[in-house]
Amino acid sequence: MDYRVQIETQRYSVGYRLIGKSLEVKPTEREVRIFDGEEEVAVHKRLYGRKGQYSTKREHMPPKHQHYDQSWSPERFTRWAANIGDATVWAVNQVLSTKEIVEQAFVPCMNILNLAEKGRRDLLEAACAQIRQREGIPTYTSVKNTMAAIEAERKLLPIIDEPEASVSDDTLGDAGMTRGADYYSIKGDDNDDV
Repeated sequence: MDYRVQIETQRYSVGYRLIGKSLEVKPTEREVRIFDGEEEVAVHKRLYGRKGQYSTKREHMPPKHQHYDQSWSPERFTRWAANIGDATVWAVNQVLSTKEIVEQAFVPCMNILNLAEKGRRDLLEAACAQIRQREGIPTYTSVKNTMAAIEAERKLLPIIDEPEASVSDDTLGDAGMTRGADYYSIKGDDNDDV
């Protein structure tokens, strides 16, 4: 129902006015050519690698997609990420750089940044830092799973900051007096009859 055709696991745009039409696709190793009858309607560089990639040309988009909510911009997402931390800025910039048409990165960026809700900003920042350290590619799923792993790990760690309760001898009464081993040992002739 969108203005893209799928070849293997990759999607390539055609003019939005062609939605619902049957088109002929001629892929080669280097490019994908798409025809409406005899007329060539799109040519794209062939995509390989990660499944589900998009090749979208701006002129194929409907006008309302070309001018998608102008308040959404790379700068807006970068500013939002900066309020969380440097690692989150890195993650957002990585997502923004993965799309040929940057607007396609807006929803993934928003989804990642929304993971900071409900007091989880530090957890989001820690997850992004961990993904950056292992040189991973940040996606909503990878960030969410890393946050869950960090949260689970934190629950297993002992609480170090709380001082141990100390009990003074005064509060123990008689229970605080212990007798050493000598008290219970059998001593010489005094206990021979026992």
